[in-house]
Amino acid sequence: MAKPEILKKKSLYSYIPKLFTVLINIVIVKLKDSGFGCSINNIFIGCILYADDIIVLSATVTGLQEMLNICNNTILDMELSFNCKKSVCIRFGPVCKYTITDMYIGSSTITWCNSIRYLGVNIKSGSCFKVDTDIVRRKFFASCNAILGNSVQQAELYV
Repeated sequence: MAKPEILKKKSLYSYIPKLFTVLINIVIVKLKDSGFGCSINNIFIGCILYADDIIVLSATVTGLQEMLNICNNTILDMELSFNCKKSVCIRFGPVCKYTITDMYIGSSTITWCNSIRYLGVNIKSGSCFKVDTDIVRRKFFASCNAILGNSVQQAELYV
């Protein structure tokens, strides 16, 4: 017979992803209702998520800071926090050539950078949206060379 403590722990952990979904949905709704952020055909795309990775999109720096303030205040109300050490800002369009002051989540500084890696994709800052495929291409050719190099060596052994 199983111990009740083990069942309680297992049951609690099974609800954590669902709880995170509910909590992050509160943040998304507040961002959408704020009027800040980007939208296409009246569909809000100002907040893009995959698991616990969040992208906040705004057409203006002021709008971005307001969205970060909303995120921070909402998360603080839930007694949670962001890991600001892993957070960065990137810009696209004509503003990419100008120096822009850092953004803030609470009292933590979020700096601007020239490229980011999101879900394995390298995205570069510039006058338009750019994806850097050089790194992926190099890794692909390195893998191919390793496979072909091993197969050639094995073929030479059989000759």
